[in-house]
Amino acid sequence: MIPQDGKVDLIYAGDLYGNLWRFDVEGSGSWSGPAKPLFKGDKTRPITAIPAVGVAPASVTSAVSLSGRRSDAKTHPVMVFFGSGRLLADADKAASIVNRFYGVYDDGNAITDSLTEADLTVQQKVYSTATARVYKNDLDAGYAKRKSGWYITLSDAGERVIDRALVKGSLVYFNTVIPDTSTCDAGGKGWEMVVQMANGGSATGIQWDFNQNGALDTGDTYTGLSYAGRKTTKGQLGAPQIIGDQLFSPLTDKIKPGAAAGPRDHFKNTKIASTSGTSGRISWTELQQQKSD
Repeated sequence: MIPQDGKVDLIYAGDLYGNLWRFDVEGSGSWSGPAKPLFKGDKTRPITAIPAVGVAPASVTSAVSLSGRRSDAKTHPVMVFFGSGRLLADADKAASIVNRFYGVYDDGNAITDSLTEADLTVQQKVYSTATARVYKNDLDAGYAKRKSGWYITLSDAGERVIDRALVKGSLVYFNTVIPDTSTCDAGGKGWEMVVQMANGGSATGIQWDFNQNGALDTGDTYTGLSYAGRKTTKGQLGAPQIIGDQLFSPLTDKIKPGAAAGPRDHFKNTKIASTSGTSGRISWTELQQQKSD
């Protein structure tokens, strides 16, 4: 995956203790798990979503080189994107932990010391309302000073990430969820998020139809910056996907009136600016046939 030859060489996975692991599966021989995680997080912030991976932008690799660090000669440095949070049982709905979304730089070298939040730079809000977020566009993530990425604090009560992000061009798309604790409510709330790979900030210019008027116009920016977050209050969002100039997110809510009507699944779509980037198989699901009695 890292040399961009169409083959999977590395696999990234989180655990319930807040750690992110990297497994080297290059070649056909046997392999074993690493002794240390790539990133060691807080055990109160489990990682249950599939990480997303993208080739590190040139702005990142050039800044890293100024710190004297060098990547593994056979690989291309990547950025790994993942959020914290869980929603595996009813008891998880009431969790009050403040979760994060991370962008971690990986140069492919052997892991000698695990990264921690101290090795990352905190992204900053420059504008925030109950329904909109804008993050610092030109934040210096500190790569030239041996920092290894960034993170965003998910500030709403109960907010978390339980689905994979999507890397497209120089942007990362991800959704957060805020589950409803009552079975009579409409399935939850959450945020649709679009940030830069390099520093987690808002991108310059118009990137998506934030105000949902069907057009890409100045109403989709704040002082020339793309909105990074838009709140949805009528359902729980799943993993985002892009088809053409449309951003799709599965949306699960409840058919009113009453929870007895059951869940309703559909898609929320938003027009986006043109994007570029290589697409390919980034994950898989194994299906097992069950034998009938």
